[in-house]
Amino acid sequence: MQQFTKKWKGKCENDTQFSSSNCNKKLIGARSFSKALRATSLKIPPPEEDYDSVRDFQGHGMHTVSTAAGNHVAGTNCFGQARGIAIGVAPRAHIAMYKGLFKTDLENLAGTPDVLAAIDQAIADGVDILSISLGFYQMHYYQDVIAIGALSAALRAIGLKIPPPEEDYDSVRDFQGHGMHTISTAAGNHVVGTNCFGQARGIAIGVAPRAYIAMHKGLFKTDLDNLAGTPDVLAAIDQAIADGVDILSISLGFC
Repeated sequence: MQQFTKKWKGKCENDTQFSSSNCNKKLIGARSFSKALRATSLKIPPPEEDYDSVRDFQGHGMHTVSTAAGNHVAGTNCFGQARGIAIGVAPRAHIAMYKGLFKTDLENLAGTPDVLAAIDQAIADGVDILSISLGFYQMHYYQDVIAIGALSAALRAIGLKIPPPEEDYDSVRDFQGHGMHTISTAAGNHVVGTNCFGQARGIAIGVAPRAYIAMHKGLFKTDLDNLAGTPDVLAAIDQAIADGVDILSISLGFC
């Protein structure tokens, strides 16, 4: 990995189950934000439920960032099968992780201002692309911390991809936007004249704009409530393999 640029102002924090020594030329920033959560008299869950640090407990953050910018990892396999090299879309990119949501937040959303604090800090640290893989219930834009943070990022010409929330379609069409968010980040074509409320006009582009895309949907909103349709995910994977895909990106995970 090349050394990061001089404009980078981020740092790696020491906290529960995470040390600044965990950072390197690949992971160049790691911060967590929980002041808003603590101000409501709520507590960070114990280590067996979540970490009071930037460390990712359930694996969603690591899954998302490794898909986008994971380095080459040789000898990977799935239960001894499909041995090969795991690699993200942009393996030479540097990574900075910002954690602004904890398990306690998922139950009452008390600490959502911490998400905005994380976005603001990422911007101040000098990130080039900001990927936010979470969403809240619909609300007015002036109340939505992600919308507020997104506007701030867009005004500074920082690349941004966010999945919006709600119900579902009985088809491959993506309702919440998570699929489109993931695939456009990885392989979106050039889109000229993009803007955010008339600001930050420019060209939106994915990491591999010349790549072909095939979408396979095997999970619906109903599944998120009871995981009854998880065999459909396997069916979607099998079909993608049979169809002849070269790279398989799966942006989901189960308990």
